[in-house]
Amino acid sequence: MEDNQEEGPSGWVKLISDDGFTFILPEKAAQTSGFFKSTLNSTVGFQESETKVIRCGERAAVLETVVEYLVFKSEFGDSASKTAIPDFMKRIPAALALEILMAADFLDC
Repeated sequence: MEDNQEEGPSGWVKLISDDGFTFILPEKAAQTSGFFKSTLNSTVGFQESETKVIRCGERAAVLETVVEYLVFKSEFGDSASKTAIPDFMKRIPAALALEILMAADFLDC
């Protein structure tokens, strides 16, 4: 596995799952997670705040749904419009529901 010294693309955050899969999402979406927001805060001084690469302790199947939710939340979270907001619950695989819940709790989503 490669070292996380590599930098993520500007304006984007790279998440690397426990099993080596990479997910790239907009920094705005990552900031909706309390954990990622504090990790990416430059005043805290974590290396991840400069490289925008975060290694997560979750497997790819779980992290994929978390990333989908963060993007969904950043897009529809503050929506005061009357447009229909799609139901995210239909996207959660029942077999992974408990793992996703635990990951979302830890990441403060």
